[in-house]
Amino acid sequence: MTLQDYARGLGERGLLIVKDRAFGQMNGYPYFIYPNWRGSVIHSLAAVFHFSQNVRPRYLKNQVPDTKLTSGTNPGTLTMTVKVDKLDDGKDSLNRFFQKMGEFTDAAHKMGLTAPGKCPICKQGNCDSLALFPQGYVPTHRACVEQSNFDRIRDAADNSEHGNHGLGILGAFLGAMLGCLLVFLIAMFSGNIYAVLYVVIPLASYYGYKLFKGRMDKTALTSVLIFSILSLFAFEFANFAVVWHRQIGEWLSPAGLFSRYFQIMSGSAMLSDMAMPALFLFFGILLDWNTIKSSNKTYVQNAENQLQTLMVLDPQAPAVPGSEVEKASRNAAAVEGRDSLERFGSAGEGEVLGDDIARQSGKQSFSEALKEYQQQKSQEDSRRKEPPENPQNNDTFDVK
Repeated sequence: MTLQDYARGLGERGLLIVKDRAFGQMNGYPYFIYPNWRGSVIHSLAAVFHFSQNVRPRYLKNQVPDTKLTSGTNPGTLTMTVKVDKLDDGKDSLNRFFQKMGEFTDAAHKMGLTAPGKCPICKQGNCDSLALFPQGYVPTHRACVEQSNFDRIRDAADNSEHGNHGLGILGAFLGAMLGCLLVFLIAMFSGNIYAVLYVVIPLASYYGYKLFKGRMDKTALTSVLIFSILSLFAFEFANFAVVWHRQIGEWLSPAGLFSRYFQIMSGSAMLSDMAMPALFLFFGILLDWNTIKSSNKTYVQNAENQLQTLMVLDPQAPAVPGSEVEKASRNAAAVEGRDSLERFGSAGEGEVLGDDIARQSGKQSFSEALKEYQQQKSQEDSRRKEPPENPQNNDTFDVK
């Protein structure tokens, strides 16, 4: 089965398709599907469900044979993976996949598993929509998602206009030194260097950059990496100063510290001392990578991506995708998601898998999109204050 077969087959079933993922509901359980492929050929499909209860895969394994069930990093998340025929045109593989999803949701229902009932944003019930969050595809309030993402876009636009590189760099330096000091003090008092503590240094540098209102662009990541590496040298010099004090009985001045260090330490000795901390820092940067690489562009793209996944919550979703009722529901959900995105006026770069596995993207910047949205909202507020000339043909809509 190819990506084209996958997109065409899911499109015929009326699912909401965003990039390479498809979103839907079955037996009252929200889910999203993604393919695993090599080249352009899909070798397996995975469906991700998120439950209120934390359940281990082995409790459902015997009830859903010929599938692979795995737990997610978030409690209550289960992923069901089914192998597909690489030579199939997609119809038989998708039919079998959705049959297994039906068996899975039936088993979950018998176990008493339920979908989350509270919005991840406001922590209240009576949800009216679904959207993709880090924990999964879960119920939420449309107004909460729209307001949350509006705030993200607004803050990103404000930072892009008023953020200061100089202050941000200063904050990144101070943050890295503070993180280094924490690692150093723990190492001195415990007598051990803990690898996990090196995760703190790049994170402290990144949040220092943000705290000092630095402009969130490539400069942020560059500053974090540079000062994280420099923190290794700060740690090495501080360690040398402490060892010198313990053995000689005097504290060296900064000039004396550098002089003594390079007199005593050879190049090979320096590399030997710094090799392990450098390795720890490298793994710390890898663990922090998704955080420290975040920028205004990332924040806006994440907001757009979440808005595209908005769908009307249907607790009585049909068990078999593809029915006329579900197609109508999914088409309405797709319109809901697009409407939310259009209300913000943002149309960032990104591909959406459809029958042709692509869509045309707008060319607006997020700051232009934000201004457009604010102007539109202002116009709509003005219209509401005036009685419509023809109430039956009023085209205005409420912006929540």
